[in-house]
Amino acid sequence: MPAPESPGAQAAFFDGFDPLRRDTTLEAEITGRTFELGPMTSPRTEPVLGECLQLMADDLGRREAHIHSDPDIMGGVPVIRGTRIPVQLVLSRIADGDSLDDLVADYPEVPLAAFEAANTYARTHPRPGRRKRPR
Repeated sequence: MPAPESPGAQAAFFDGFDPLRRDTTLEAEITGRTFELGPMTSPRTEPVLGECLQLMADDLGRREAHIHSDPDIMGGVPVIRGTRIPVQLVLSRIADGDSLDDLVADYPEVPLAAFEAANTYARTHPRPGRRKRPR
C-alpha cells in the first residue's frame, strides 16, 4: 500500500514505525532454528513477515520430506527421496512441455507433492556451471 500524499496523512500512515528502533523484532522458529528480523520491522509489517516465514517453513518441510542428496547416491546429485530421479530431470521435463500429471503417470509410485518439491528445488538451486546459451 503506497503512503498517502498529505504530510498529516503520512504521519498517521507511519505512526509507530521507527526503522531505527531496536526493540521491534520478529522472531520465528523454523525447523528448530530461530530467526530474528529487525530492526526494520514494525507491528504493521509483522503479520506479512510472519506469513512469509510460514511459507518458507512449509517449503523447507516439503523439501526435507521429498528431496535427498547423498554422496553415495548419484554422486550427491539432489534426487526425489527413495528414487534415483534427479530434481533437474523434473525441471527439464517440465521445460520440454510435460506436466506434473505426466510425471505422476510415468512414475506412479512417486506422489505429486514430490514432483512439486523437486520442481521448486530445481528452479531455486540451478545446476553449477555455465548457463546454456540460447539458440
